[in-house]
Amino acid sequence: MKIKFKKNKKYLLPTIISIVSFSVLIFLIVQQNDKEIVFVPENEVNFQSVDEYNEYYDALIMAYKKDNFGGDTPEETINGLVEALKLGDVELASKYFVVEKQKRVAEELAIGKENGVLGLLIGDLTKENEGFEMLENEYRFRTFDENNIAEFSFDLILNEYTNKWKIESL
Repeated sequence: MKIKFKKNKKYLLPTIISIVSFSVLIFLIVQQNDKEIVFVPENEVNFQSVDEYNEYYDALIMAYKKDNFGGDTPEETINGLVEALKLGDVELASKYFVVEKQKRVAEELAIGKENGVLGLLIGDLTKENEGFEMLENEYRFRTFDENNIAEFSFDLILNEYTNKWKIESL
């Protein structure tokens, strides 16, 4: 038994348009979701809704747009951090870090200041180092011990809203 298909040309164009529209919609949804998964909150914030996440994310973007601390180069940012640490100004020092880490870093640096260990951090930051670009807007410094073994590294990223380099991790 052979099945015969009726050719009905009046449904062909709407069917093709529907398939293409659906494909474009799926593509846009996937692209949008990829963009939204870029940021993971520093302190494991539990969001109760998508709206709560979106509010947090929007506030974070606004904070980055207003954040002018940091250097025009990764080296300038590290030098600014070192100078703030030498002054014992942990609030100023924390501003050289990415926005979402500034509060926690300020608290940790304050504890380090109380315990008298900021000098150790300054020593690590001012050791002979090697810097290199990891990606277009990411930079890594490494310090080495006397045996030329890497012992310390820190990463910086470019705040694309203000073109200032921020410390992402030590």
